[in-house]
Amino acid sequence: NLLCPYKENKNHVKTLINTFDIDYKFHLDRYKYDNRYEYEKTYLGKLNHRSNALEYLEYLNDLLLKNKSNFLYKDRISILDIAIFPLVRQFRIADPVWFNDNVKLEQLKKWLNNIINSIFFKKVMYKYAIWQNTNNKVYFHSLI
Repeated sequence: NLLCPYKENKNHVKTLINTFDIDYKFHLDRYKYDNRYEYEKTYLGKLNHRSNALEYLEYLNDLLLKNKSNFLYKDRISILDIAIFPLVRQFRIADPVWFNDNVKLEQLKKWLNNIINSIFFKKVMYKYAIWQNTNNKVYFHSLI
């Protein structure tokens, strides 16, 4: 059922994902990796890009509140959550303390934590031990 929102409202889903993948990510990159962009004409400064990206996150927070849901589409995970979640997670990683202290994002923080703590995410992001040049063989799990 991951594609339910796409089947019901294709234009909304495509627009929201594209907005985050293009417009929001523009600001996310300049916030998280500011030293890569400081000589670019479009660079506004790390905190200005954080502020601009925050507007998109506040929209998601409001959407979650409006829907009274733990996910972006009704009350189940969908393509919207899976497509947008990594970008929000990267924003949080840039400054976890600032993100966690931001009271404007309470519902979004719950949404993010729900996904991070889900079995789905833990299986996808399984942490392997750091490889050492030893005689021990390391086998990676197969999905098949």
